[in-house]
Amino acid sequence: VVNERRGTAYGIFPANSSIAGKTGSSQVFSIDNRSSNEVPEELRDHGLFIGFAPIDKPEIIVSIIVENGGGGRVAAAPVAEKIFASYLEGSETNNAN
Repeated sequence: VVNERRGTAYGIFPANSSIAGKTGSSQVFSIDNRSSNEVPEELRDHGLFIGFAPIDKPEIIVSIIVENGGGGRVAAAPVAEKIFASYLEGSETNNAN
């Protein structure tokens, strides 16, 4: 879902990144006809993301759960992207030395 154009996390991570991951959500409350903005915050879905990097030789695994944050794309994947970016930036710096 990270590098595939139709993936739910596509566009959140840098193009051609060496990150594999999957978004998800955990339903807190039974679906009805209300829009997500009308559902009280404590009943909104939990946002999920799990991934690893680099793809060919993983060094880091990230698992994010954002309680009542909505879907994984909007709530959890952006948090994971920041963690991966920080780790991989540090890894590149260490490898250059």
